[in-house]
Amino acid sequence: MGEVTSLQTGTIQVPEDRITSIYDPDKVEELKNSIKESGILQPLWVLQLGTDYILVDGLHRLIAAQELGLTEVPCLVRPGTETEVLVKNLTLNRQRGRSNPAQEAKIIKSLQSERSLPVATIASLTGISDAKIRELLEISTLQPEVLAMVESGSLHLGAAVHLAKIIDATAQVQCARDTVNWRYTEDQTRARVQDILAPKPVPKPGDTVFTP
Repeated sequence: MGEVTSLQTGTIQVPEDRITSIYDPDKVEELKNSIKESGILQPLWVLQLGTDYILVDGLHRLIAAQELGLTEVPCLVRPGTETEVLVKNLTLNRQRGRSNPAQEAKIIKSLQSERSLPVATIASLTGISDAKIRELLEISTLQPEVLAMVESGSLHLGAAVHLAKIIDATAQVQCARDTVNWRYTEDQTRARVQDILAPKPVPKPGDTVFTP
């Protein structure tokens, strides 16, 4: 399980790919007030990779401590690997119901492309189904602007999966903007994507055209 020890705040590294990495100033202010009154009640969770200490859980506690000028924080530390850092952060936040599909997609993509893990292995490590992992891998290919829409919650996961089929970057972004602005349903998004991928021929004068 590891042991609780004090670490210098400046030595704790925050990985770029992680769940709930968005800074919430209101939450930090609440934590700062709590820390002033009672200290840090729950240790941060850190994995040690060689001489590096990588944060798994406790981002807001770390930021609050740094803003209060604390030089040390209590941490639950145990040896780990880069793969464990990603997997533990992902599974912990899924269990809490706080996961974000766009952030999940980035982690799954990192496990596959940078750690060379097959889908079946990722499924075994995370407890996520093969089908869900393939879905997340699909949206990991979205243009940054579109993936940001998923992360903010303005674009639903189902629609994002259809949009990922559009290879042309400009067309994908425009279709995503239309989906959000016009509040397309998933079925409407799928139909729009199909029209982009297989556009109907322009009818000649006098032709009869049937539309849904």
